[in-house]
Amino acid sequence: MCNTIAAEVRRRGQVALCMVLSGIAALLMDGERTSQLCFKISLSIYEDSMAGLKHNSYMFLVLYIIWDEVPMQHKYDINAVDQCLRNLLEVSNHLHLIALELTYYLEYPFGGITVVFGGDFHYNLPVVPKGTHQQEVVVSLCRGNLWGHVKFLHLRQNMCLGPSETDNQHAQWLLEIGTGSTMDNNEMIQVSQSIVCTNLNALINRIYVGIGNPRAQDNQYFLDCIILCPRNDQVYDINEAILQQFNPNTEVHMLRSVDSVSEENRMHHAYPIEFLQQLNAGGLPPALLCLKVGSPVILLRNLDPEEGLCNGTRMIVLNVRRKVLQCRIISKDRRFRGKVVLIPRIRLLPNAETLPVPLKRLQFPVRLAFAMTINKSQGQSVEHVGINLQTSVFSHGQLYVVFSRCTSPLNISVLLLEQSQESRRTFDVVYKEVFNSIRLSIVFVSNNRLEIDF
Repeated sequence: MCNTIAAEVRRRGQVALCMVLSGIAALLMDGERTSQLCFKISLSIYEDSMAGLKHNSYMFLVLYIIWDEVPMQHKYDINAVDQCLRNLLEVSNHLHLIALELTYYLEYPFGGITVVFGGDFHYNLPVVPKGTHQQEVVVSLCRGNLWGHVKFLHLRQNMCLGPSETDNQHAQWLLEIGTGSTMDNNEMIQVSQSIVCTNLNALINRIYVGIGNPRAQDNQYFLDCIILCPRNDQVYDINEAILQQFNPNTEVHMLRSVDSVSEENRMHHAYPIEFLQQLNAGGLPPALLCLKVGSPVILLRNLDPEEGLCNGTRMIVLNVRRKVLQCRIISKDRRFRGKVVLIPRIRLLPNAETLPVPLKRLQFPVRLAFAMTINKSQGQSVEHVGINLQTSVFSHGQLYVVFSRCTSPLNISVLLLEQSQESRRTFDVVYKEVFNSIRLSIVFVSNNRLEIDF
């Protein structure tokens, strides 16, 4: 959709800039840009922050910005870009606009550039480390200064599912999960008996059929299968359990990190190495990384987006050396599918909000990818999805995201809490005030095509 709009703009001889929040989704966008990289947005963002664009940047040529996954973007990120573009474009346009008596143009959002936001508010909201319900809502776009300028166009068809009646019913059920319309008084929903598993081994065996047989596994095998969990600790446990079953006669490579604390911290001598090795945080590889040749891994950093190496890229390990991993990319994108790449050990610094200890970890920026968190799976579609809900979802949109990752409702398997298996009920977290902020609008459809007037 975003690439189609951009193509139409460029066909008219105008300049359109495409971007998205996450690295893995950027691979699907024309130009492969993330919003942080494109606008030089700081990772530590505040109300008065500004984007890092300079006066000699290419933004003077841009007439349209197409920005996907905006509901997951912090409102301060968007405000920073808006204020930066207003200041940036005012310098070059001011005299020209005065001559045309159009100085009011300078007061337009984003300096007068037309911005097409894309996204789904049924998905996760911006991540606030250890944040509350209210804090997550407050930092979303619908609570931002620009919300009153937004005009809505609603897309109604779920393009990840097929046209069958079963798929249409599943699409409707997903919307009910996303809006919370079927929740009972305890904020729980009921799932079908046919997709419920009784224990973790049953879930693993249903998703990873023949995981112990090396001949049964290829690129497509791991591309089509994934187990999703709400929390990182569940992901670690499932990855470890499947690694033991995976090719049992294959050597396990145990790769230990080199951990230290920034010398700028006056207490850097107070942290024993044993303590640092036990630290784990989201987006950080484990201190002890256990891999087998042939096992799937997920990249945790944007190393080279133009070569397909983005945060979220999945790969197969081909060879393990002390300072480099040889891997093969598994992707639905023909540009990167099957490409052999080298992943070096790099120094990783966790966000201070995620981990208060000023840790520096030298390690390969990968994790095992038999299982991953729900948040990490956003933007990916898989044929066989296992869902571990032994720990309930805890944030807006997570249940909607996890059930919408699968391309067919017949290939979903769910593991619930033992006491919930008979009732087949699980918690759904929906912040309904988000939807109360979205005004209804009319979508003009002609010949099954969305018409957008530029």
